[in-house]
Amino acid sequence: KRFLYSLGSPNFFDHPGSAGFHIGGGIAAGKITFTPHYQKAENILIVGANPLACKELCWSARELMKAKHRGATIITVDPRMTETAMHSSRGMWVPIKPGTDGIFLAGLCRHLIETNKYDHKFVELHTFGFKKFREHVAIYTLDQVCQKTDIPKEQFLSVAKAIAKGKTAIDGFSGISFQADASYTGHMKTALSALLGCIDSEGGVLPLPIPRIEFKDVAPSVSMPMTERIDRGNFGKLPLPFLPPEKNLSFIGIGQNLPKHILSEKPYPLKSLIISYTNPVYSYPDTVGFKKALEKLDLVVTIDAFVSDTSMYADIILPGATYLEEYDFNDHFPPFRGVVMRKPVVRPRGQSLGGQDIIIKLAKKMGLGKQFPFKDYRDFLEKQTKDSPIDFKKLEKFGFVDTQYRVGETLEKGFTTPSGRIELYSSVLAFSKTPPLKVFDAWEETKDPAYPFYLISYRLPYHANNKTASNAYLDAISGENQLWINTQTAKKMNLQTGMIVKITSETGSLEVPIFVTQGIHPQTMALSHHFGHKAYSKICRGKGARFNDVGSDKFDPIGFGMSFNTRIKVEKI
Repeated sequence: KRFLYSLGSPNFFDHPGSAGFHIGGGIAAGKITFTPHYQKAENILIVGANPLACKELCWSARELMKAKHRGATIITVDPRMTETAMHSSRGMWVPIKPGTDGIFLAGLCRHLIETNKYDHKFVELHTFGFKKFREHVAIYTLDQVCQKTDIPKEQFLSVAKAIAKGKTAIDGFSGISFQADASYTGHMKTALSALLGCIDSEGGVLPLPIPRIEFKDVAPSVSMPMTERIDRGNFGKLPLPFLPPEKNLSFIGIGQNLPKHILSEKPYPLKSLIISYTNPVYSYPDTVGFKKALEKLDLVVTIDAFVSDTSMYADIILPGATYLEEYDFNDHFPPFRGVVMRKPVVRPRGQSLGGQDIIIKLAKKMGLGKQFPFKDYRDFLEKQTKDSPIDFKKLEKFGFVDTQYRVGETLEKGFTTPSGRIELYSSVLAFSKTPPLKVFDAWEETKDPAYPFYLISYRLPYHANNKTASNAYLDAISGENQLWINTQTAKKMNLQTGMIVKITSETGSLEVPIFVTQGIHPQTMALSHHFGHKAYSKICRGKGARFNDVGSDKFDPIGFGMSFNTRIKVEKI
């Protein structure tokens, strides 16, 4: 970002994976993110997350299993029988219809209010807009919610009864984020925690600041140019209080819209693109559009440790180091108030360098030494942590520094929202003329006979996004993907495990072998991420199916994260 801003460009884009979920929480509670406090939870409600297989924070799995052995009720809401769902309490795997998580959460909110099981004192002292929120969720009756989500009434009531007793930690992640209503669903999840009185309390959810530590700008400060971003984003619409000012324009950027702006040259021509450790040709839905856009540009530079599907279209490939060969610094994800550091295990091989070090060297070669007055990325980190609560030497030695969060302190100080409270009715959205509360898209959904099934994506526990398919050891464990199909659905279609089917959506088609199982919602099919590469190495090239060949190209209109709510038809080959 510093490099681009020094060049006079505002067009910095970042990973869009979980923006909607976090932005939804921010709409309600300000510049924080919620971390479930598994350690003392009596109930754990997991919606659209799979911490026993693919959560970024591996200690979530450890704490979840400790909670289970301690006797906590584990509830998993997911269309697929995930690794986490397998460890749910008896009868508490809830195979919900995809895209209806917000409706489910709203239904629980209404039920708590209707049955007078919500925490009156917490709502009165710490929330804003309860009356309007109560009026809004009135439509989410038991009958309607169970019909829309395809959850049996008895199971819904069992979940409602369980979470109303004792402290409940609510967890959620990508399953919520990759929906058209991601931000509103994240907001509803926060509202449910508030009604339960479980925010900023042991065994509930802890409101940790974003970022965990406030660092001063490394001198000299480099501000974002006031040129309009090419994606336009949220400019002038949504001055959210929980994001730094430079992100108000469009948060992390609408990367999936880049091809149309490059090809149309609107609002202005883009001439070059630097792509660092990301693979949009593989990761975004519109592969054809991205290829055309890259071919139109005068210069495409990629920084990566591998020849990826995207770097095949680059003019210049700069060899980036692997994560084992470079420094990294994380002040957003730790489930504590502090930071973590990754240090190189070995020196970078050949002429490769860490991505940040490549940018620093490139900047100096281009005459931007004034804006980059540091030797390397480690030197930058040391300067960044100066005059902060972080002791750099301690951080480098131990890999993390925890500055301690005192449970209850945010409730005492107030939230960084205009009201200073948890906003069940968002004053920020109302002010920006965006619906403060919205009827979820799936509420009005009509079944399309041309595409009768839902398709969801998921991550395997053996792989990390699209990066590890070329690892020979991991390939031996899991080298291709199969389409999960419900047993009864397969029987009606005369399908058996191992058969090849053709999947078709509005955006494309692919062929893939199937896996028949009872562990998935009958109207839903699931295809894992990670596979279907056209590049990388001979280990993975051409193996498996790429989900994005058929994935939806829609996105959340508030957080701008991609929505993979995809409808398909399936044909036997």
